[in-house]
Amino acid sequence: IYIEVARRAGQNIQGIGFPTHFLVSPYAATPRFFVDPFHKGRILRFEQMEPWFERILEQSQRRLPPFAWWLKPVSTRQFLVRVNNNLKASYLQRDNLDGALRCVERLYILTPDALDIRRDRGLLRLEVGLEEEGAKDLDAYLAARHTEAQSSD
Repeated sequence: IYIEVARRAGQNIQGIGFPTHFLVSPYAATPRFFVDPFHKGRILRFEQMEPWFERILEQSQRRLPPFAWWLKPVSTRQFLVRVNNNLKASYLQRDNLDGALRCVERLYILTPDALDIRRDRGLLRLEVGLEEEGAKDLDAYLAARHTEAQSSD
């Protein structure tokens, strides 16, 4: 919403897929800064974000790309994938399998080559009673995994 409102006001705002939190940043701002739309538009600078990132890095056992990688703008596709992954997790947390399946359907459109999405769609379809469709997804997933395993030998 923040990005679209800014666009309509003639401002170019980019989405930033910072880990654990989505931010926005004005395209041509000098010095560069970030806005946290989920915390009343709080302004963040690099020096505030680095310690935050360091805590996230420690929690992930240092298994994340470097700080600078997370400050790059995300594409519309990346943004939609992130939103749908977050929604899927929220639906699953509330045992709303139909909602989770809708998210996975969108993720499959956005990332048709992602095998884990095909697997998740198959499992969710089975859970909601779509046995034939779920079985087809899981068969396709297993066949693709088998092909991957053979090509890596």
